Amino acid sequence: MNTGRTKRNVVRTTAVVTLASLAAATATANGAAAPISDSPATSNTVTNNAGITPAPSASAAPLVSPYAKKRPQRYNPRTETYEQRQARIAKQQRPMLRQSAETRNEDTTCVSSEFTTLSVVFDSIYESLLPSLPPAAQAAVKQHQKGLQRSLRNVTVSTLSLSDDPRALGADTQDPADKYKSPHSTYIVNQLLKIRDGKQNEAIPVANITLSQAVETAWLYFFTGILAPINFALGMAPEFTDINQNSSPAAYLPLPAQITGILGSFLNYNTLVGIFFAGGQSALTILYSQTATALLNQCVARVTEEQKENAGKAHEHIRYNIPIPAIIKSTANQLALADKNTCKPVGANTLGEITERTIRQAKEAAPNAAARNRVAAQGRQIMGVLRSTYVPANLIPRDKDDFDGGQRAVSSLGGFIPFLGGAPLDVILGLAGNAGEGKNLLHQIPLSKLTVTKSITGVYYTYALSVWLFRTIGQYAGIPALAPVQLIPGVNEFNPVRMISTVLTLPLTYGITTYHNVVRSMCFTDDDTTGSGLGAEAHKRKDEAAENIAENKEKAAAERTGTTRKASATTTKKLAPASDAGESTPTATATPKTTAPEKKADPDDALPPWVHP
Repeated sequence: MNTGRTKRNVVRTTAVVTLASLAAATATANGAAAPISDSPATSNTVTNNAGITPAPSASAAPLVSPYAKKRPQRYNPRTETYEQRQARIAKQQRPMLRQSAETRNEDTTCVSSEFTTLSVVFDSIYESLLPSLPPAAQAAVKQHQKGLQRSLRNVTVSTLSLSDDPRALGADTQDPADKYKSPHSTYIVNQLLKIRDGKQNEAIPVANITLSQAVETAWLYFFTGILAPINFALGMAPEFTDINQNSSPAAYLPLPAQITGILGSFLNYNTLVGIFFAGGQSALTILYSQTATALLNQCVARVTEEQKENAGKAHEHIRYNIPIPAIIKSTANQLALADKNTCKPVGANTLGEITERTIRQAKEAAPNAAARNRVAAQGRQIMGVLRSTYVPANLIPRDKDDFDGGQRAVSSLGGFIPFLGGAPLDVILGLAGNAGEGKNLLHQIPLSKLTVTKSITGVYYTYALSVWLFRTIGQYAGIPALAPVQLIPGVNEFNPVRMISTVLTLPLTYGITTYHNVVRSMCFTDDDTTGSGLGAEAHKRKDEAAENIAENKEKAAAERTGTTRKASATTTKKLAPASDAGESTPTATATPKTTAPEKKADPDDALPPWVHP
C-alpha cells in the first residue's frame, strides 16, 4: 500500500471540501457579522420544526466585551441645568491652570471660572514660570509672589463696580437672563440683585474677584469705554474723502457719471468704515461670548474648599457708604432672577396684571381710607380703558432678539441698504416671523391682555421707524436747512442729518433695548412658585432658598391658623357619644359650608362684535 499517495489524496479531499464550504457560505451570506467577545457566548437559539436554526436577526443586540471602554456621555448645553454643569465639571481631572504646590497635598475640587479667583490665577501663573527660571531667580520670584498676593488681599473694590454672567448666579442656558442680555443690562441686573440683598456697601478684595466677574466686567468697560464711543464718533464724523477729494470709491468705476453718482450716495467711505467697524464689533462680541462660555463649561482650576468659599466674598471689615435712592431699593426688593420653570419674567406679565399690581401697592401705601378710595377709583378707570381698547397684537413685529440666525444676518447686512435697510427691513422680517408661526395678523386683543414685552417691542419699532423716516427724508429730500455744512474751516463737510440721527439713536440702542432686556431677565419675587423668592439664584443658593421656603410656609400657616381661629369662635360644642370609659368628649360642630360665589367672567374674554379674531 502506497502510504505517500494516500496522504496526498487525503490532503486534496480536505482542501476541496474546505473550498466548497467557503464558496457556499459566500454565496448565501446575509451580511450579518458575529461580534468577537471575550465573554462566553450563551446559547439562546431556537430551532424550528425542521430542526434548522434560523439566521440571527440584523436587529439583535450585539454582544459587548466587558473590557470595552465606555465612552463618556457628551453633555447637551441646551438642556444642561446649573446643578448638572457643576457636577460634570467637578468630575473632570485636568484643569486649565497648573495647581499650586501649596494645595497639591490637600483635597481639591475642579471648578469653572465661577469659583476661580484672581488669587488662584496669579498663583498658577507663577507656578508655571518657576520651572523655566534658574534656581537663583526662583527665590526672588517666590518672594515677589507673596508680595503680590498681599497686595491683592489689601486692595478692595466696590461690589457695585463688578458685573457677572447670569450663569454664574444660578441661571441655565435656557433661562431668559442668558438669552436676553447686553453688557449694560447684565450689569443692571447684577446691581439690582445686590441692592435687594443689602450688599451695595460691600468691598471685595481683588484677590477674591472671580475670573467670571473679571471677564464680564472687562467686557462691560471695553464696550462702554471704547466700542460705544467709537460707534458714536463715526456717526458724528465729517465725510471721509481720499486724496482726490472723492467721497466714494464709486467715482473710479468705469460707469456713467449718473450711475456713479447714485452709487456714491450710499457707497461712500463713511459707509465702508461703518461696515468694517460693525463687522469688528460683531467678531469681538462672538469672541467674548465664546470665551465666557468656555470658562464656565470646563474645569479651570482645582481649588480647596476654603478657596472656593472665598470666590466673590466681601471683606470682613471694610465697607463703603453708597447711598441708594429709596425708589431703587423698593424696586429691587420686588425682583429676582427669572427662571424658565419657576419664575416667569416681568416681560411675560400683561399690562392688566402690572396695572393691578401697581394699584394694589398704591392702596397699601395710602395714608387713610379716603386716599385708598381715590386710588381704587382711578384704578377702575384705568383698567376700564385697558379692557375696552383693542389692538392687533400680531401686527407688532417679532423682537430682533428673537430672530433666528438667517434673519439676524439679513438684518445686519441689510442695514446698509438705502431706503429699505434698517427699521423697515426689521419690520418686514418680524412680521414674516409672526406669519410663519401661523399667527393671524389681524387678531385683536384688549390692551389689558397685551404683554409688557410686546408693548416695549411696539415702542421700539415705532421709535426706530421715526428715526429712519427723519434720516431718509433729510438725506434725499434736499432740505436746505439739513444740507451738509463745513463747521470747521479746512475740514470736510459735516452731515447734519447723520449727526442728528446718531444722537436720536442713543435712546434706542442704550435705553429701550437695555430696559427691555432687564424686564425679560428678572421676575417678581411674588411670582416665584417655589416660595424662595430667589428665582434662578435658588439653584446656587440652596441653603438660603430652603430657609426662605420654610419661613414662607410658617407665615402662610400662621395666617391660616389665625383665620381658622376667627371662624371657630362662632362654633358650638356638643357632647360626643360616651366612650368606653364612660366619659363624653366635646366636639366642635362644623359650620355649614357656604357656597362660594360664582367667579365673574373676565371682561377681557368677551370680544365686542366689531372685533374679528
